[in-house]
Amino acid sequence: MRRLQNLPAVIAIGCVALLLGAGPLNHTALVDAASTIDVSTDKTPRLLDLGVTTVGVESIALPLHGSRIVSVTVSGVPAGPGLGAYHLTLSYNPAIVQVQEVRGGSAPFQTVLTASVDNSVGIAQWTALQGSNLQGPTGDIEISRLVLSGVGSSEVCSALNLQVVELWDTNGNLIPSVDGDGSACLQVGLIGVARLRSGADADGAVGISPGIITVLNAIDLQPAPGLLLGAYSASVTYDGKAVQVLDARLKPPFDQGAVNIDNPSGIARLAALTPNGQSAPIAPLAFVTLRLLGPVGSQAVVTLDFPALVDVDGAPILLQASQERTFRRGDADGDSLISTSDVLFIAQFLVGWRELGDDLPGQVHAVNAAAIKHDGEFDRITVADALWLMQYLVGLRDPMLNLLANSHPPQR
Repeated sequence: MRRLQNLPAVIAIGCVALLLGAGPLNHTALVDAASTIDVSTDKTPRLLDLGVTTVGVESIALPLHGSRIVSVTVSGVPAGPGLGAYHLTLSYNPAIVQVQEVRGGSAPFQTVLTASVDNSVGIAQWTALQGSNLQGPTGDIEISRLVLSGVGSSEVCSALNLQVVELWDTNGNLIPSVDGDGSACLQVGLIGVARLRSGADADGAVGISPGIITVLNAIDLQPAPGLLLGAYSASVTYDGKAVQVLDARLKPPFDQGAVNIDNPSGIARLAALTPNGQSAPIAPLAFVTLRLLGPVGSQAVVTLDFPALVDVDGAPILLQASQERTFRRGDADGDSLISTSDVLFIAQFLVGWRELGDDLPGQVHAVNAAAIKHDGEFDRITVADALWLMQYLVGLRDPMLNLLANSHPPQR
């Protein structure tokens, strides 16, 4: 069996010096490489540097029997009123790829207004608008996400032809724009099944923990026997106005690597390896500490993807499906409502009556609960979170959990 240091440099995991056996790990080089990862799944919409407003869809590799989330972005929205509404159409080959769902993007376009998908002919169209603010976003923004699935049986590609039907600013003026088409290519080989969980690290910091549960053969979806994972590059994406990544902690045996956190852009990148390889399941690969920034009850979506995943011999492994978690500040019991039940869940967790988790009823959602009161270096669940939430529920704090002017105790 070849060792990881014999991998070709084109893997672009960011660990070039170590991969080639050239010496000790260079953490600075890893950080630089992690921010410029170049793999076959090109994540950049087309025509971004023409000096005009561009609406683009990602190009992506799809596993057989798997699905991925792709972004639709607008780049170069001119200064002024900002983006107010859009109407888009996507055409594709339905014998290769199909659209399973049309979702919203970043604020203020977290939801779509209407969506129609016809996979029999390969056409999807959707609209969205934001009416909450006369000043819309300018510059670059992710306006929607598409869940695509691979339905073909061989390594073929489908164009993703995006057409802008209408693009309006908040004053009702059309914004001239160009289209940025992408592609979806099926890959046959190894499929990695990922998992994303929320919880707390050993020191009480709350966040998410990505992991690889198993690796399958794409044709029969059976586990690949004896396979050892060697290296990975992971990306965690989010709306930087709603979520902040405070830290990303690599976990053994994949603790040789580096991270790059860019909160304004809403992305954290991790790159790590283990020279001798490790069989799945590997969970957690890392722990990413999170902080929710929005008002109480506001929704924030965090997405995990693996731009690069290889076994110890350098064979690429394609992720079966992107992983998502939805958070709501203060929603400790996970019922999408803010109530005294959330206060009770926090208090019961603190005395050992409830466990942390996000996949079974009755569990306490760690990130939602700890985000009520921000705690400095990282957020953790304390009785102060229960206190602040109760004060909000009785009208002593506003939705951003600031004390209201008439709620301060009298001075003596």
